[in-house]
Amino acid sequence: MNPGLVLQELRNGWESLSDSDTTVCPSPDRAFLDLRERADWERSRPCLSLSVLRESPETRILAPVTSRIDRTRSWLPALEELSDSMKIVVFCRTRGQRDRMKDVLETGGLSYLTTFEDAPGDEGRRPVSLLLGDLEEGFEVVRDRLLVLSDTWLFRKTVSRPPFRSFSTRTQAYRRDHPVFSEGDFVVHLHQGIGRYRGLQEVTVGAVSGEFCVIEYQGGDRFYVSVDQMDQVLPYQGPEGVEPRLDRLGGKSWSLTRARVRKQIEKVSAELVELYARRKTAKGFSFSGEIPSRTSGVRPSLPVRPDTRPGGGHPGRFPG
Repeated sequence: MNPGLVLQELRNGWESLSDSDTTVCPSPDRAFLDLRERADWERSRPCLSLSVLRESPETRILAPVTSRIDRTRSWLPALEELSDSMKIVVFCRTRGQRDRMKDVLETGGLSYLTTFEDAPGDEGRRPVSLLLGDLEEGFEVVRDRLLVLSDTWLFRKTVSRPPFRSFSTRTQAYRRDHPVFSEGDFVVHLHQGIGRYRGLQEVTVGAVSGEFCVIEYQGGDRFYVSVDQMDQVLPYQGPEGVEPRLDRLGGKSWSLTRARVRKQIEKVSAELVELYARRKTAKGFSFSGEIPSRTSGVRPSLPVRPDTRPGGGHPGRFPG
């Protein structure tokens, strides 16, 4: 992999980020760590170190935990006995389950740590390391005298997991969920402005390849957008029959346009707030709850008598 090409791609991606994204993502100059920074980073996080595994017919590398602990009986005495000669690590799914495991170990008189570092415990026993993690059952590394367990397995709890479902590739998701562009269509990128859509192109950087949307800007400059960032590209909408002016890639025209539109939106919003505030404080006329009926006190001007014909019309009205 060419480091120069990787740095260039990082700079291109950094320039396309919004202000809120740049506060989370590291700058291209801080994307890689030197050896000293990597060592400091590793020391600040829990690490599980194992020796080099060389499998041979005579040496067993991994063993099931059922050969060490019988869950049908209390497993606290087994942990106490194994802690004399083995390093025991228990992964807990949540902080609450880790607190519960602490109470159980304290009841059994076993010491514990919340890190992987080893330290001598009471009577020479090694403390049990309680770490946060999601593990189904556990395993034993025979050569390193390491026993890794999970709290769900020890407490015989069934973990319900969502069913597996396959995910669409980024390109398939883009073609399904985003508008379809044709070659030469005018599009608008959120941060770069108005350009022409030039299709999808496969780009390979070192050993990594991906599909990118190509947008052409003023002067023939091209901007590559990964398909998983296509939510930043929308079709251009303007007066029919009028071609828009392309923005210059990295220029200030689009930034000025966005700032002008933002000011107009803020102005309209302030006017609406003022209008609703005046309507809220304005005094209106309160009508009485008793409204006289139009028909109250009005006598019918035509005589009304019942229809006496057999099978006649509606009673109380003259037949038609």
